[in-house]
Amino acid sequence: MAREQAQVAFQNGTKKWRYKGVSADGRTKQKGVIEAQTRDQAIDRVNKLGLIPTELVDVNAGTGLNTNIEIKAFEKYPSKKDFAVMSRQLATMVAAGVSLIRALNIVTEQIGNVKLRNAVRDCMQQVEAGSSFSEAMDNNPDHLFPPIMTNMVRAGETGGFLDKSLITVADSFEADVRLQGQIKGALAYPVVVLGIAVLLVGVMLLTIVPMFDSMYASMGAELPWVTQIMVDMGKAAPVGIPVIIVCAVAFVMFWKRNRNKDIIRTWWDPFTLKAPCSAN
Repeated sequence: MAREQAQVAFQNGTKKWRYKGVSADGRTKQKGVIEAQTRDQAIDRVNKLGLIPTELVDVNAGTGLNTNIEIKAFEKYPSKKDFAVMSRQLATMVAAGVSLIRALNIVTEQIGNVKLRNAVRDCMQQVEAGSSFSEAMDNNPDHLFPPIMTNMVRAGETGGFLDKSLITVADSFEADVRLQGQIKGALAYPVVVLGIAVLLVGVMLLTIVPMFDSMYASMGAELPWVTQIMVDMGKAAPVGIPVIIVCAVAFVMFWKRNRNKDIIRTWWDPFTLKAPCSAN
């Protein structure tokens, strides 16, 4: 019987939501499970109980065969295009009079990047609990949101022009995306040539140089210092090349995760501001 009811509920689109709520005076805390078709309906039902929802989780999501296997170390970080699209969508809905919580809920369902979707969902839950949007963004443990976006949202919340602030953020990110596209197009050919050259040097160090090493050793001849350096590099290549590749991958992962932290930005931002730029 219970199984039949669950099947009927599934066909009707009803979901079970586990909630935690607190009363308006903050004295009463309650948790439980309710049924609703959408997140907004679940929030309304919690509100009808005289509670302000502090946590709302879809019980059926991520269970059984629907579980998403995610390895955080390999999750793709959001690009500036992702932030631009998200900011533009939020600005449009806020300007149309949609509440921030509902706007965040709608945007969350449309974000393709997993990390950004989870971060925006966490921001929505914090806003539901009483935090401002900028505070929720600033509290992200991965520092996923760029500081310019957080500060612009904070300025918009303070001055009452959140929609205009989000539009400014979207325009800024879209300009960056266009500039990055131009730079990538200009660097495509040199990068390909450099990659092929590095690959050929690696193959030479691993295959050709050891052959010359054994040949010169059998002759007992003294090698010129340049040739000796090449031979030594060939001997170190089987160990050095894998180490360099691992270190490069580890650095890229570290940089993506920590590039927005203050300790990194204090020395990186002045460097980027002083670096020569041909774009006007």
